[in-house]
Amino acid sequence: MDESTIRRFSSDARILILDIIDEEHATDVGQVTVAWQARQPSMRYAQAHRLPRVVGQLLWQLENLEWVRRHGEQLMVTGLGRKAQALARRAQSGAVNDLGGTNGANAGTASKAAAAPATKPSGRTR
Repeated sequence: MDESTIRRFSSDARILILDIIDEEHATDVGQVTVAWQARQPSMRYAQAHRLPRVVGQLLWQLENLEWVRRHGEQLMVTGLGRKAQALARRAQSGAVNDLGGTNGANAGTASKAAAAPATKPSGRTR
């Protein structure tokens, strides 16, 4: 899986779960849920109520992306998962990407706008 594909599938929630598995050695949905709630104590009741289902779905996705694998009862971050974490860290730190802009949602937007040709007036009058 190349870097652009990893970035396409990366999200804050997926990276958070990778971090929880990596740092806290969480082994199941319940432990990941508890750790997530501890990291966000101001979470509203409705969010906290749905969180176990969300965590279960995200773990399933991470396993299918091969970013996480189960080894017996233990969840482990794979090499691809570590690569996703590293790319997320680079994006958060504002590292310069290959296009010379900063990584992020709007990377390169200003340069694209500056490079776009100005539109010509239609010459029509009313």
